[in-house]
Amino acid sequence: MINTLLNKTMSAAAIGPLGAAHPDVRKTTLCVCAANSDPAIDAIETWVDDNVGHVADPTTAETVLSPIAMIEDIFRDGSAIGDVDDRAVLVAAMGRSIGLDAQFVLVRFEKRRFATHVFTRLKRPEDEWAKDPVAGKPFAGQVAEWAAVDVKAVP
Repeated sequence: MINTLLNKTMSAAAIGPLGAAHPDVRKTTLCVCAANSDPAIDAIETWVDDNVGHVADPTTAETVLSPIAMIEDIFRDGSAIGDVDDRAVLVAAMGRSIGLDAQFVLVRFEKRRFATHVFTRLKRPEDEWAKDPVAGKPFAGQVAEWAAVDVKAVP
């Protein structure tokens, strides 16, 4: 079963006051897109890839960093660090801040009881869902279960 509690936490972080609703998240996203000749989705994903390093959560806790905290780290320190949840939340917040639909895709690999990977898909209004970073990777054949859930307000 895909972890719905984590999705609710991630959605709240992505669209809340420290996420897409924060004016500096939108301002940063507009600057990132304006400085790049690629479409907005590509510009956002490239910027996050270039500026956010990967670190694993502690094994005893699951944390989700706020998008604005990560953006502040990038501008103050030159980069930020986060796990896959943090990166997914940042991409979703940036996309939602400029009106793109977003989905979290939670992935459970074989031999795992719970989802251990997540990424964000963004959708241009005129297109299908864009970019699946798992597709074509060597571990793609090990996916046992996945679920795409819309990033939206949760009750």
